[in-house]
Amino acid sequence: MKALIKIAALGVLLVSGSAFAEVEQECILQGQVMHKGSTESGKEVRVSFNKAQHGDEARCKLKDRGVRARIQFKADPSDRLHELPNGSEVKYRYREQNGKDQWELVKASKPTA
Repeated sequence: MKALIKIAALGVLLVSGSAFAEVEQECILQGQVMHKGSTESGKEVRVSFNKAQHGDEARCKLKDRGVRARIQFKADPSDRLHELPNGSEVKYRYREQNGKDQWELVKASKPTA
């Protein structure tokens, strides 16, 4: 009887564990900062991503897009992209989970002369 209870408890744990949402995709994107001038809300900064890799938790579906594909996101103000000079290298982690996306600045470095 104890064995049956243990097996039932293990089954409940396995089923409840699958209720957690999987990461649908995770990408490591590398690119360069490009300043585009001023707008009403401040200085417009764009990042031209030139490399995409699969993440540790899931495959990167963005790798399957064409070379000219565009990705739009609003960087967190704490990333301080506007303070980086043109040509600065940045690396972002993009994760999609439960239909929501999350961008995280992993690395930012100024260009070397």
